[in-house]
Amino acid sequence: MKIGVLSDTHVSSLSPEVIEKLKSLSLDLIIHCGDFTGVNVVYQLRALGNFCGVAGNMDSAEIKHILREKEVIEVEGKRIGVVHRHGLFFSDRKMENRFQGEKIDIFNPWTYSSAEKGKERRHLLSQPRLVFKINAHSKAGKG
Repeated sequence: MKIGVLSDTHVSSLSPEVIEKLKSLSLDLIIHCGDFTGVNVVYQLRALGNFCGVAGNMDSAEIKHILREKEVIEVEGKRIGVVHRHGLFFSDRKMENRFQGEKIDIFNPWTYSSAEKGKERRHLLSQPRLVFKINAHSKAGKG
């Protein structure tokens, strides 16, 4: 399974180049970990196929009405906890507490553990099937 993970796009819509790149990757699943900013990004990603997204702290009420703040999805028998991780002091423990009582095999596929100096910890990024990620610094869109 090929999975693309995006987060913190902070744009009103994705650029045609990003849409074409996503299409060219033939992804089986696209996960967006919040801070779309523009609701059009949600619709663009949904139009590409299998999509899971969560609302972030910078998202509008419209996006928060469409998407939950956290999701648990199952991929190839693994339960993935997806949540927008924001703020300097959003620790791994806080993230784990957001999923308290739920069986999660892999936490947020986007985040990094500061305690491990940028190395992924129990994240989808460490899985070989992840294709690529886009963040706000990638000039993902326009607006």
